[in-house]
Amino acid sequence: MMLNNPLERESVKKKTLDQTLALAGVFQAARMVDSIAHRGSVPESSYKESINSLFNLDPSSVNDVYSEDHAAQLGLDIIEQVLSQEKPGQYAETIRYTLALIHLEKMLSRKTELLSTIRKRVETSKGQIKHFDSSLHSAIISKLACIYVDTLGTFRFRIQVRGNANYLQNPINTDRVRASLLAGIRSAMLWRQLGGRRWQLFFNRSKLLQAAHELNRQDDRIIIH
Repeated sequence: MMLNNPLERESVKKKTLDQTLALAGVFQAARMVDSIAHRGSVPESSYKESINSLFNLDPSSVNDVYSEDHAAQLGLDIIEQVLSQEKPGQYAETIRYTLALIHLEKMLSRKTELLSTIRKRVETSKGQIKHFDSSLHSAIISKLACIYVDTLGTFRFRIQVRGNANYLQNPINTDRVRASLLAGIRSAMLWRQLGGRRWQLFFNRSKLLQAAHELNRQDDRIIIH
């Protein structure tokens, strides 16, 4: 269908940009899981962005969820490299986790009671951040990990995390992995709510790549309500 109305074209473009930013949040959280599993560490700024995305439960726009300058930039970088096929092998596990998160979130979307439980417990965790020095405090991360185990961990479908056993057997890393997965679920939910669908990863690659490139080149994100 031809889009002759410039306002309509702008609306479609904005929708694609929003979807891509939310998808970048999924990729970024997935990358955090992979990094913890194989290196036992994460880039702290990207990790903090992913965790903080959990705590804006009633955003007026996608920018509210990724409100920091260049938030989800790591995820946008990965989308660019994956969709342009620059380094497909390097991100094999990240892609696997991303697709698994999208699938798991779709299953979760049908469970109203579990969604309510997750929201209430995330709100409680958010309220406790003020008692610690950071949203990355081990006590907060542990609570987020428990939310994942008690809700998403009850599904028959499980995300299998592969990596170095020495890192994965460390309880601190286990908590960080689960908290990152929960952040990925949150971004996958936002992506779906914005109209994102799994098939777009295969058939709308050029549009997603163009949007990721544009978002990655913006010095300041302009919020359009």
